[in-house]
Amino acid sequence: VDPTANDGELCTLTRVNHAGSSVYIPIARSFDGTDWQRSEGKYVSYVSVSKCGEASSSGTGYVSGDYLCEIELPELSQDNDGYYITSFESGIVSDKTKAARFLEKATFGPKLDDITALESELQTHGTKALATWVQNQLSTPITSHRKFFRERLSPRAVESYQYGIPGPRACDEGARFRRFSFTYKDMELSRGSSGDNAGNDGLPFTPVEIETMNIGGTDHYALKFNGHIRTILSSPLQYEDNGLLVTLPDGAYTICHLDEVVGDLIGNESFDYQFQLVVGELCTSSYTDRDGVADGKGDGATDEENIRVGGTLFRIFDMSSCNAITSGNCKRIIGGNPEVSLPDAFDKSQVSWVDLSNLDASSEILNINSEQTHDSNWLLQKDMSSLSCVDENGNEIPNPAGLSYNDLRSFGLGRFNTEKPVFAKLPSNKWAIHDMRTVFQANTMESPLPDGGGTKMKLAARTFDANNPNQLVVRCSNVPRN
Repeated sequence: VDPTANDGELCTLTRVNHAGSSVYIPIARSFDGTDWQRSEGKYVSYVSVSKCGEASSSGTGYVSGDYLCEIELPELSQDNDGYYITSFESGIVSDKTKAARFLEKATFGPKLDDITALESELQTHGTKALATWVQNQLSTPITSHRKFFRERLSPRAVESYQYGIPGPRACDEGARFRRFSFTYKDMELSRGSSGDNAGNDGLPFTPVEIETMNIGGTDHYALKFNGHIRTILSSPLQYEDNGLLVTLPDGAYTICHLDEVVGDLIGNESFDYQFQLVVGELCTSSYTDRDGVADGKGDGATDEENIRVGGTLFRIFDMSSCNAITSGNCKRIIGGNPEVSLPDAFDKSQVSWVDLSNLDASSEILNINSEQTHDSNWLLQKDMSSLSCVDENGNEIPNPAGLSYNDLRSFGLGRFNTEKPVFAKLPSNKWAIHDMRTVFQANTMESPLPDGGGTKMKLAARTFDANNPNQLVVRCSNVPRN
């Protein structure tokens, strides 16, 4: 079989086992003037390609001197349809396309500068440039992609004090701040999530609370979560119903959907479903006896693991009940996820906050990922802690890494508890909330932690025995290396 002769040509040899099935099984291929080669797949071990070269004699379909390859194929059975050769032609492939295709295969993803540089080498040296690139890579000192990734990883500490170490503090360099009021974790806490266990994994169904406040002689509207203020708006939340605007009155509401952006704009598109609340009903827990206290949460008693409602673990029962409530009752709140805001006249002694408004917005406090999330995420590039880390009311800001979730039940802060927000006043009189992230610490041969990471491990561990709090188990295998 003659191979392809020119760049931009592709020939494939495929097998169809059953007539009419349209299932083509790859056998071999030739492309860009190269010899035939086997294709990985079902028959690769039964196919051989050999004796590529000029034919010494003529035969059916070829003459002496033609460049051919001999391909040995597995025998067809009576039910098989046959082998097919198909040719494709894309025209001349540019050096830029060759460079891009090569680097897509050989790297974790090329930058435009990498493609341009290799394109230039291809124009000068031809395909030898590809071999040179590989040789240069082999002579480059080995680096760790995992290390590079971990040094730049900054996930939100969604399940605080259970996986990794949350932080940094709101006054430390590298602190992150968000300008949207509610997160995915809040949505999970509000409407619940599925699972197999009850216990501390029971559903607290924490609602958003709307409370009208008179500030400076004018009505404002505080949105609270778990009793903590998240934002104070000058206008009430509204949704549209049959062409009419409906104002949400004071009360408690279940979150049924949100996106982590300020308002309703992602990239250049506006979406009207970025923040949705249940109107008319409220998700609540069927289990109300928490150590004898009827609080509707069911997230503390040590004997909850086997509590069932109608034969179903109450966690799953409640999740199904909440889904039934949210169906058809979710209202799209106009304006999307509310921005974090504190009015000038509001008594800020009621909250913890730091003043970052005098920082340089081009170097000391940065709006990040603005192309997609616009004004939603900010990064502190300056260490503000000095010798201590206190808020504007003179109170020390707790170190998130010191608030360890080290118990199975609810003896301390845990997955279904929320931290009191720390607000930040940003340049241009904008407000944001400190957004805790998972902090990774290097523990390498070159720079080992003094205790091998033991202290950090304990902060990220938990006990499965309420009577033996020192019997700690690490939930995540990566934690000792954090």
